[in-house]
Amino acid sequence: MEKRTYSAEQVAKFTHLPEKKVIKMADSGELEGQKIQGKWFFSKADLLVWFEKSLTGENLDQHLASMEDFAEHHVPQEEPEELPLAELLGPENILFPFTAKTKDSVIRTLAERGVELGKIWDSDRLAEALRQREEMLSTAMDSGVAILHPRRPMPDNTGEAFVLLGVALRGIPFGGGFGNLTDIFFLVCATDDKTHLRLLAEIARLLKRPGFLDQLRQCETVADIVALIRS
Repeated sequence: MEKRTYSAEQVAKFTHLPEKKVIKMADSGELEGQKIQGKWFFSKADLLVWFEKSLTGENLDQHLASMEDFAEHHVPQEEPEELPLAELLGPENILFPFTAKTKDSVIRTLAERGVELGKIWDSDRLAEALRQREEMLSTAMDSGVAILHPRRPMPDNTGEAFVLLGVALRGIPFGGGFGNLTDIFFLVCATDDKTHLRLLAEIARLLKRPGFLDQLRQCETVADIVALIRS
C-alpha cells in the first residue's frame, strides 16, 4: 500500500479547499485516507481517486484547475506525454455507430479496439481493469456520457497513451445511479498518472462546452465527429 504522506493542511492548499472541508470529506469517507493519532493523512492514490470521482461534481472549473496543479507539481514523470485530445481522437479512434448493447460488450469492444490499433497488448487485462473500476464507482454521468479508464495507468500493457470514443445511436443502461441511459463512451488509457489526469481534465472541459453534446449526437459520420472535436 502506498504510504500516506499528505496532511489535511497540504491537501487543502493544492485543492484550494478549506482544511475543515478536507477533514469533513475524510470523516465522511468521500476522501479516502488514514487517521493517525487523530490526524488525517492521504496518499497520492487516495487523491487521484478523489479527483476522478469529483469530475461530475459542482465547481468543475476550480476542481479541474486543482487537479492539473496536482498533476504538474505532485505527480513525478520522467518523460511527459504532451498529447492534445484532438490529436488522439483521429478517425481510427472513433467507433460510430457504436453498436455495443450491454455494459460488458461496451468494455470488451473498446478494449479489443485498443489491441487492433496496436496501443495495448492484452485486451482481457484491460477489460478486467475497466470492470474493476466500474465496480468501484461507475464512470457514467447524468449527461449520458461515461469516461472509462483503469483505476491506475497500465504501462506494462499500454504502448502509448490513447483515447477512444464510441457514439451509439441509442443509450444503454451503464450504471451511475442516475436512472438514465448512456450513449457516449470515452476510453482513456495512459502510461503514467500525469497524462492520465490531463486527459481526463481535457475531456471534462470538452463535455462542459455549451452545445457540444447536442452537436455530437447530431453527427452523421465519423468525419463529422472529428471535425467537431477539432473545432
